[in-house]
Amino acid sequence: MGSRIWVPGLCSGCKDDSQPGMRLSQVHHDAGAAPLYVCEPCIRGLEEPRPAHNAAAI
Repeated sequence: MGSRIWVPGLCSGCKDDSQPGMRLSQVHHDAGAAPLYVCEPCIRGLEEPRPAHNAAAI
C-alpha cells in the first residue's frame, strides 16, 4: 500500500493487534492522549466509496 509506515499497535477499528497498523492520529481524552492505529483491512474499508454518503451530498 504505497509508502505507508506500518508499526505494531492495536487497531482502533477491529481491535486486532496481530498485524501491523498505521498511526493515523492521536486521540485526546480526560486521562491524556493515545495514538490511533488502523490495520490495512480497516484502512481499505475507510477508503471504499460510500454510495449513500455520496448520494446525500448531491
